Amino acid sequence: MHFGIHLPHFGRFGTTENIRRIAETAEALDYDSIWVSDHVVAPSVVLGYFGSSFWEPLTVLTYAAAVTKKVRLGTSVIIVPYRDPLITAKTIATIDQLSHGRVIFGAASGWLEPEFEALGQKFAERGEQTDEYLRIYKEAWTKEDPEFQGRYRTFKDLKFEPKPVQQPYPPLWIGGISKRAIRRAVEFGDGWQPVRTSLGDTKDCIATLRRTAERRGRALDRFTISLRLPTWFADAKGSDDGQMITTADDMVARLAAYREIGVGDVLVDFFLGIPHDPATSVDTFVRAMERFARDVRPKVS
Repeated sequence: MHFGIHLPHFGRFGTTENIRRIAETAEALDYDSIWVSDHVVAPSVVLGYFGSSFWEPLTVLTYAAAVTKKVRLGTSVIIVPYRDPLITAKTIATIDQLSHGRVIFGAASGWLEPEFEALGQKFAERGEQTDEYLRIYKEAWTKEDPEFQGRYRTFKDLKFEPKPVQQPYPPLWIGGISKRAIRRAVEFGDGWQPVRTSLGDTKDCIATLRRTAERRGRALDRFTISLRLPTWFADAKGSDDGQMITTADDMVARLAAYREIGVGDVLVDFFLGIPHDPATSVDTFVRAMERFARDVRPKVS
């Protein structure tokens, strides 16, 4: 089982110093990956989770690439319709070049309608737009002379360089738990990464994913099933509600159960699990990273 850490690029912990500290600490503690998430503006519905400050994720990931050497660099997730597809493809290819091939590109269609409206995007068309943009990414990354004709974008007679270091392109993990998202993961993805799903819900989704793959003739032998879990250490065992706010021993048991149903990669998201206590500091977060690496990870890796 592989484990990643989310970087503090939003809310009260979002500073250059904290981003660098967590990135370097994750690498020093031998976590497999570090991750960023995507919001451009902060509608009131998300202020309780993230606050009003949310740093641009791909810029943060570029900075993280510069201050680390080996840890993988992931997006959990980029909201595909928010950005022009060729610009996104170019940015991901560039980060993959700068990091010598360390990018994991997580992508999804999005869920926050007020943010779509603020960015001039049609929320009702996000699924169709996402599918088209995923095709454009692959066309740009893999073809010497990419061309495309679709509903949202059309282009030809152009070059797209540099290509990503990883061939044919960085691992593409699709987010979401709807049937359409799972179909998208099977059709386009090298992996699937939902957020905050209980063991039972994850098991059901994996069964749907496998049935969908079988119908489409898609082999899943090199397909990664990942999971993003809000995590924090507690004195008593917590409930299985898609969060892992519980004891160290229960974390081990839960992760073993997730592994048993096919989860191979976990984004341990302390910043979604962290107590909303003004006295909580990044030092507290670092201690949680150290404790997880010492008391939990070795028992399930």
